[in-house]
Amino acid sequence: MLSVFGLFTFEQPRWTVEQAAEELGLAQSTTYRYFRKLSDAGLIVAISTGQYVLGPTITMLDRQMRMLDPLITSADTLMQRLAPTIEIPSVLFVCRLYRNQVMCIYTHDVGKPGFAYSYERGRPMPLHRGAASKVIMAHLPARVVRPLIEQNQKDVTAAGLGSTWPITKKRLRLIRNAGVLVTRGDLDRGLLGIASPIFGKDGGVIGSFCIVMKDDKSAEQQLDTLTEKIVSASRVITA
Repeated sequence: MLSVFGLFTFEQPRWTVEQAAEELGLAQSTTYRYFRKLSDAGLIVAISTGQYVLGPTITMLDRQMRMLDPLITSADTLMQRLAPTIEIPSVLFVCRLYRNQVMCIYTHDVGKPGFAYSYERGRPMPLHRGAASKVIMAHLPARVVRPLIEQNQKDVTAAGLGSTWPITKKRLRLIRNAGVLVTRGDLDRGLLGIASPIFGKDGGVIGSFCIVMKDDKSAEQQLDTLTEKIVSASRVITA
């Protein structure tokens, strides 16, 4: 049933029972039963004859997550304290590791940033793109990272992480040892990102705490101070 739920994406937000059955190779009777159960739960809703989109239960669950997820509530409290100490218009955000990807789950504007950035809340991003993702990948076990790297070697190479696993492994180790990563234009031209890992109670990496701003003279002048703030903040969330 969850395979049906997973069909609803930005690329194709509307599905009929017939389309879903064909896509998943399921009998229409089975697919109809799944649609009915998802609809009864409010996870999908009919909008026209035979067509369904994601339902209002998603909105309810999103609200609960924003209010109750300890990673978000901890980060929000910290962001409220940290924002007044930052002089540059920017965006603070926290990301969570999600299915071998990274997803921004909460943001806080500092001043009026006035720029668009790729780490939109709820948008899955690859592990090899951007400071927020790379700093997480650097702290994952090699047995997890290596297959992902080798499956996406061309993109990993383009992202500046090396053309072979030994090179990539070395560069990830440098990031891991530093405990923080600064990137320029890695995802969005003209933007600078700083990210530091967040760890769970078991010591494993679960996300990252980040800031993004315009890559200009002001950012360069305050880079060391901002880097220290992000590292300190990520450690507070970790605790």
